[in-house]
Amino acid sequence: MPKKDEYPKKIRKRIIKDLDKVFFPDKIVVPFTGIVHDRIMVELFRGCTRGCRFCQAGFIYRPVRERTADRLLEISRKLQESTGYEEISLTSLSTSDYTSLKELTDGLIDEMEPKKVNLSLPSLRVDSFSLELMEKAQKVRKSGLTFAPEAGTQRLRNVINKGITEEDLIKSVSTAFGGGWSGVKLYFMLGLPTETLDDIAGIAELGHKVVDAYKSTPKEKRGKGLNVTISTSSFVPKPFTPFQWEMQDSMDTLREKQFFLKSKIKIKSIKYNWHDPQLSFLEAIFARGDRKLGKVLLKAFEKGCKFDSWGEHFKFDKWMEAFIECGVDPSFYANRKRSYDEILPWDHIDVGVSKKFLIREYEKALKEEVTPNCRVNCSGCGATVFEGGFVLSSIRVRFVRGEEVKYISHLDLMKMFERALRRSKIPIAYSQGFNPHPHMVFGLPLSVGVTSESEYADFELETDIDSGEFTQRLNQNLPKGIEVVDAKKNNTTSNIMAQVAGASYEVLVLADSKIGIEDLKYKLDEFLKNEQIFVEKESKGKIKKIDIRPMIYNADVNSAGNAPISEDPQANITENRCKNPWILRYVEILEAEDDLFKQSNESAVFCFSMLLAAGSMANLKPEFVITAFGRRSGISFDILKIHRSGLFTGSKEKLTDPLGGHVLLSI
Repeated sequence: MPKKDEYPKKIRKRIIKDLDKVFFPDKIVVPFTGIVHDRIMVELFRGCTRGCRFCQAGFIYRPVRERTADRLLEISRKLQESTGYEEISLTSLSTSDYTSLKELTDGLIDEMEPKKVNLSLPSLRVDSFSLELMEKAQKVRKSGLTFAPEAGTQRLRNVINKGITEEDLIKSVSTAFGGGWSGVKLYFMLGLPTETLDDIAGIAELGHKVVDAYKSTPKEKRGKGLNVTISTSSFVPKPFTPFQWEMQDSMDTLREKQFFLKSKIKIKSIKYNWHDPQLSFLEAIFARGDRKLGKVLLKAFEKGCKFDSWGEHFKFDKWMEAFIECGVDPSFYANRKRSYDEILPWDHIDVGVSKKFLIREYEKALKEEVTPNCRVNCSGCGATVFEGGFVLSSIRVRFVRGEEVKYISHLDLMKMFERALRRSKIPIAYSQGFNPHPHMVFGLPLSVGVTSESEYADFELETDIDSGEFTQRLNQNLPKGIEVVDAKKNNTTSNIMAQVAGASYEVLVLADSKIGIEDLKYKLDEFLKNEQIFVEKESKGKIKKIDIRPMIYNADVNSAGNAPISEDPQANITENRCKNPWILRYVEILEAEDDLFKQSNESAVFCFSMLLAAGSMANLKPEFVITAFGRRSGISFDILKIHRSGLFTGSKEKLTDPLGGHVLLSI
């Protein structure tokens, strides 16, 4: 509570909305001795759109505000003339996300290359690395490259919302090696929430794959003397982040993890550096400390703790003495997990990001769910109160994918939509940097050969457009077999891929023997009564047994042939007949054009309807269900066609319509 009534209960931060109008020094002190940042530092923009869950700066500096390229060129020119520095560093939380990066670097190269002034880009992301960019940035002199995967496995990178893949890293280092680089630094963190030894071993494996990428590069292209450095820091929970409630690993645990990682690095060309756990312990204490730590800070100073950032001056024992003498338990701040209802020392400060959003992000981290960056979709963090950042229009569409295009791969489908959007002159938003790509996200990718009447995609637009006009313009430029059948403004806080929870399928099969529909239904009911149904699945060259029963929400089977399904003339012949028009049309095609189908016993043609788990948390293909049922029932089925009849968001208990949000199915 405030000490006086006139003080506000919450103190909201203030921001500079227009960085072009704020003062930036064009004359700075140039020491005669070497210093830490011995170069010109130019801030491109403030804030970050990425949302890495461990990064405090990424949350407290929202929303993103950029300087124009013209203003940055002016600042750089004046600073270089007044200092004589030989290097300009383009700084920000994520330099490659600057929207005018190409224009800026082209201008700086034109001006600075004749003066032998080098450019430095210290905050490049793995997924936006460009050889063209690095050749420009290091045209005067070539130095090593630095990437920050942060975690060794994709699972843990999803937990921290890093938003990059192993493929991104290997592609980037391969590009760099092909361009003549031979030195790479990789930054990781140890002690991240939910971390396991497999995640730590993944760091070493990633380092080994980087070495393999170098060896796979032709000798005439790569530089000599490979030097890969793996550096690990220790995770420090920070205020105003989704991990602010987490605990830090103990110093002993962090040391054990460091030694474990060191033992897993088997290649001489990889050097391993790590951060002192004692210093990380102090960082964690003061990162989430309260006013009680003030007396500890003073006591440590009185004991001679002054230049502790330098290892030779770090007096950990003196710090511990200060805590003891002040009666403060340091582990209370560093190694204790907080509850959501605990009042935190910084709760009276409003940085614009709501606590509800941070809790939501923390829960998503535990589920290993990724939140897209702000340029792709607004996640509703609350920072829009400052009237800055990116305001994009989003449209979600439902489209069908027919027989004509069922053999087109998912990547080709995305390229097809990208070109159709350009032909339609629809103002699609693009990512920034040297490899821009359209902001469109598709739901669960279809396997090749599968048709669908219920596919979904999200499109981010630079300007608002009516959903009806969007549909009309896009359909005019899509090929036969692809048609948008519905579209609405997307007001959700995450993209369709992250929301998918279930999918329904129709599977047309031909049984190897004649069997009545009643008998087949009975066998299917008995099959579904099993508490566990194991199938074998190959993953990364290994065979794994997976229990698919929890992923089968429901299933049914009906006749799909034209032969009578019952000998009883009084029977309702439509009751057990397939009703999906896509399947019925396909049966008609087979009856008219397929000689083998004509010769088959039409009483053995069936259509399985099934609702299965789908999405990032659990995903089951209908083929596995048919195979497992065939083995249990003793019947062999040939799959003639797979058709997706529905895609759903929500949860297993309540599957919802991706366009409307209302509940469609309750299981």
